[in-house]
Amino acid sequence: MNHYMCIHTFTSEEARREYLTPPEKRDPPEKRLTEKEWASFGNSTKATCLQEWLGDEEFFFFLWHAESPDAILGQLDMLGVTSVVVPA
Repeated sequence: MNHYMCIHTFTSEEARREYLTPPEKRDPPEKRLTEKEWASFGNSTKATCLQEWLGDEEFFFFLWHAESPDAILGQLDMLGVTSVVVPA
């Protein structure tokens, strides 16, 4: 497995606002994940997201531990976030 630093961007301004809205302020409100829950959410044997850096800008970054770039894309697809984020 290798480490990959990936740059992602949002598919739209609406997707960006939705992603940046804290879970407890969404309609309907959602439970905020603990750090442990976030760390285990959506990880697989082929791709694991180790860290996320996200600000108010268009681009954001993820550090992945994965078999390949295709494994990362597959993981994003499996999580259903390809309608919100895309590799930049």
